Amino acid sequence: MERAFAPPLPLAEQRAASLAKLGKLDERPIARLAPMRTASRDGLELVPWPAQPLGRLRVVHRGATVLVVTDGLSDPWDPSLHHDVPNFRYWLELAIEAPATGDPAAPVPPWVAPLLWSASNWLVTQRFDLRARLKHHLCLTLGVMPVPGLEGWVSRAGVHGTLVGLPFSGETLGAHAVLARDAGDPVWILPIKLLHPAEYDWAMGVRDASRATWLVQAFLMNERHLSRLDRAPIITT
Repeated sequence: MERAFAPPLPLAEQRAASLAKLGKLDERPIARLAPMRTASRDGLELVPWPAQPLGRLRVVHRGATVLVVTDGLSDPWDPSLHHDVPNFRYWLELAIEAPATGDPAAPVPPWVAPLLWSASNWLVTQRFDLRARLKHHLCLTLGVMPVPGLEGWVSRAGVHGTLVGLPFSGETLGAHAVLARDAGDPVWILPIKLLHPAEYDWAMGVRDASRATWLVQAFLMNERHLSRLDRAPIITT
């Protein structure tokens, strides 16, 4: 008897199903109000994501921590939103995991969503193919424009330093967890870790990724990709 195969779920449903396996997926996404025009407000540049007027975030409650994940970077580009559609897709969703606030009404630290939006907006406006870069370098640092609530975490370069390339699970660099698949191509969940300004300045002191790789290995031995503001730098200068 011929077996019937169900068609694959849409990307958004696949992403939600995968996130629900990581903890309790909040039914309420974090969203931004669409502005009348692209502008800057509260230090955030509000720009269209690949297939949405503005990106939204999903929240996963994981006990003592909360995981916040972009929801739409991996979608195909919508030419009606972008007149200069690039020849690549992002094939990833950025994530920040931070300590839960303990407040049921506001469980996500107030700086997490702005930092994710600031990082993702930069990727979209600069057409920066992060996945392609990580396939060659495995890990790298990204400077993110400052956001409210992180005034004490600004590097000498005037940006928040972040580290990408830490695997969400496992120990192998480049082996990223998969949230969904589209035509067989995987969509990664890619944590970004907020670096202490001293760590970012130190990593940027060389022209290659050697110090970023050292930071990845050090973080894998303790807090992995968890981002928290009550820690000291793991390097001394």
